[in-house]
Amino acid sequence: MQGNHEKIMRDRLLTLPVVVALLVSLVYCQIAGLSEAVRV
Repeated sequence: MQGNHEKIMRDRLLTLPVVVALLVSLVYCQIAGLSEAVRV
């Protein structure tokens, strides 16, 4: 049971950077789109 818990924690630690990267790219695209609209 303990080993399974550690596996879940490790999977979560691995998925966290991926989720953060997705959020950052989403926010960056939003900001880039806004700056493009403002420039026009």
